[in-house]
Amino acid sequence: MEIHSPPAAQQVTAKIPSGYSGSALWFTYEGQVQERADLTELTEERQGPALRSRPEGAAAIYKNFLDRAQLTRAGGIEYFVRTLRSHFVKGASSVFLWRFTQIFRFHRSSNALL
Repeated sequence: MEIHSPPAAQQVTAKIPSGYSGSALWFTYEGQVQERADLTELTEERQGPALRSRPEGAAAIYKNFLDRAQLTRAGGIEYFVRTLRSHFVKGASSVFLWRFTQIFRFHRSSNALL
């Protein structure tokens, strides 16, 4: 039996952040970024540049929109999330609708319509 390890681009460790391809939900990825900021071994100045290297596929084109100097400052993670959010979240009405359906999905029981 042969064990396959994920490609190097997909590996996630305490120093390597998770990647983002643009096809998953942005809010899920944003949550992973915030959680990882608490767990990483990297200094605050290195966390932003590490995140910049991880977008892949359709999301890779947005790397050029990130300013390296701002990524290396304190608050680089917030800058990363704030800058890329506008490219992956399309309008306030879409965000409202998604959150609204999440509320009903979690708070309504299956017998609510009977």
